[in-house]
Amino acid sequence: MTNKELEDSTWLDGPELLRTELSRRITKNPRYSLRSFAKALDISPATLSLILARKTPMSKKTISKISQVIGLQPAQVESLKKGLHHRPHGNSALEGNYNQVTLDIFKVFSDWYHYAILSLLEIKGSSIEAKWISKKIGISIFEAREAVERLIRLDLIVEEKGRWRQSGLPIRITDDSTNNAARRFQKQLLLKAIDSLENDSVNVRDFSSMTFAMSLSDLPKARLKIESFRRKLTKELEKNEQPNSVYNLTVQLYPLTKESNK
Repeated sequence: MTNKELEDSTWLDGPELLRTELSRRITKNPRYSLRSFAKALDISPATLSLILARKTPMSKKTISKISQVIGLQPAQVESLKKGLHHRPHGNSALEGNYNQVTLDIFKVFSDWYHYAILSLLEIKGSSIEAKWISKKIGISIFEAREAVERLIRLDLIVEEKGRWRQSGLPIRITDDSTNNAARRFQKQLLLKAIDSLENDSVNVRDFSSMTFAMSLSDLPKARLKIESFRRKLTKELEKNEQPNSVYNLTVQLYPLTKESNK
């Protein structure tokens, strides 16, 4: 992991750190597998599967191995080890479910493809099969499968009359992970935009920008107008009863004069 990726993942627990790292490696190399990851971590594939499924805890020895392979910071290693001695008391199942939901929501907020999958369900002939999703939006089958399971756990997608669709439930997160998730999410969208700029025909995309002088005091007004524009445009475009593609609209407004940041 890079230093920035480590910073964004400081609050994640062991299993979620491993999921994130496995997804990153599969994205770089589609042939990379859970077995390959287990070999790199020097643990058995069965043990790794149990850890990812939260059916077995990580030992101090396993944490040390993982920290060397992934490149965790000392503070993160200590945090993971302390977690072994601070297990929830009382209704542990309830606490475990709460923690899982928090991690699930963080992942939905921070990974672009969750929203893409929700929108894919609006397309005729859509499916929640990982292989179909993988082919449609260009993510690994592992990522697709994990994302679908996460959306189901959060009740964000439901099955009705043999077809899966969005449930319409709002996604909310109120702890300190919000900023980390938002930063990670926007970074991913910027990288997707660069990829589209370099590889997509101008017939299927639109990139434009304007540079102008403005007062920093007008930024709240600008944000409101941009938000209003986004909502009106997407509402109008979603009126089509037979969508066949999933798009992302990202509007960026930022100061080019550094003194405005003070």
